[in-house]
Amino acid sequence: FNCIKNKRTKPQCNIYRMDYEEDLLRLAIEVNNGTYRPTTSTCFIVTYPKYREVFAAAFRDRIVQHWLMMRVEPYLEQRFRSQGDVSFNCRKGYGTLRANQQLQHEIERVSENYTCDAYVGKYDIRSFFMSINKDILMRKLKDYLRKVYREPDLEKVLWLMRIVVTHCPQDDCIKRSNPKLWDRLPKHKSLFNQDRNIGVAIGNITSQLLANFYLSFFDEWVLGKCKGKVAGYVRFVDDWVLVARDKQFILSLRKQAEKWLMENLDLSLHGDKDYIQHVTKGVKFVGQVIKPNRCYLNNGTVSRFIWR
Repeated sequence: FNCIKNKRTKPQCNIYRMDYEEDLLRLAIEVNNGTYRPTTSTCFIVTYPKYREVFAAAFRDRIVQHWLMMRVEPYLEQRFRSQGDVSFNCRKGYGTLRANQQLQHEIERVSENYTCDAYVGKYDIRSFFMSINKDILMRKLKDYLRKVYREPDLEKVLWLMRIVVTHCPQDDCIKRSNPKLWDRLPKHKSLFNQDRNIGVAIGNITSQLLANFYLSFFDEWVLGKCKGKVAGYVRFVDDWVLVARDKQFILSLRKQAEKWLMENLDLSLHGDKDYIQHVTKGVKFVGQVIKPNRCYLNNGTVSRFIWR
């Protein structure tokens, strides 16, 4: 019932509900016997605001994903909060509005309400979801859950999590979009062009939360570098912003971050999207522009609203 919430008008949901009690029993037996394997996904291309490849899991597989998140999410949320709530994506009660409010607060704190010189650096991780290393993700997730998970089904959760994370939906999927759309999609943004242990599917509920967990180790590293400095840090998915009084500190940390990401998470920064300016010049962040004493929607956000 948690899985069908807000999905009752979807054909796949209604088809599953016709015989859900019998299949739920089969699904529980498969999970408990260790024979569960994900089934055929649906793949399509989203064209607006940019081209993205999305995989929608079969409905019974979504139920498994929801069950997993019900077990694991409280422990991951515990980690996010212990880090000071610097990440704002894929978390209940958080989102773009709170992310902008937090960044605005950090800018005002560091610059003492724009009375001191301060600088803001905004960076982007290249092809984040398509670059996540599944082996690194599972190793870190396994180590973390073994430390904090207190339920008797730990081994079952870890086994099922490995099945879901290592699953390659591109091997068994139905393409619903025009094949020509894949020609317009950059090669590095498609799972069909990635190694089997690289990349997670955009569209799965597990992908969103585990991607946030994956970058929480980067958050931990950045916060350690900011310790003792007059600086602030905010992240939303793969966009991260650093605010500091020392411009050289931001420039230096950017170089260190690129090396750390590659060595520890097998990720790289998108060099074409670097932005560093004095805080009075403003900064665009997740759909809004933050300037002294005001915050407003950027033109792209307004255009998307009108388009919809």
